[in-house]
Amino acid sequence: MTICSYKHECVFGEIANGEIKLNEQGYLIDQKIQEMPKYYGVGIDSYCVMPNHVHIIMVIPHGETLGSFDGRTRGSAPTIGEYIKRLKTITTKKQKIWQRNYYEHIIRDDGDLQRIREYIKSNLNNWEMDKLNIG
Repeated sequence: MTICSYKHECVFGEIANGEIKLNEQGYLIDQKIQEMPKYYGVGIDSYCVMPNHVHIIMVIPHGETLGSFDGRTRGSAPTIGEYIKRLKTITTKKQKIWQRNYYEHIIRDDGDLQRIREYIKSNLNNWEMDKLNIG
């Protein structure tokens, strides 16, 4: 999935010499994505925090979750929307930083998975041509 910043503003950092230089907000997002498996029972296959968007390949468990999503016992896994809402909530401080919606793509086979992993991996190098780079 891809989650964009509000108005596609570069509020998570900048890219210099093919590397992302995350700011405080970008580091917080990076940290919270890394913590998702521990606290929410969801797997993170690959991800990339860009200056104005985030790409994540999330592995959603079937049936029972490994941990509780909201502190209560649940009989089934949260929806993708619930995971995204939680990530947006825990990474937002005072100002609005996230676009309302997000883009999702269900990965159906290994070829699709490899293609998307490669896209995420090469996203930094392709920033100048990225359709989300509005600067």
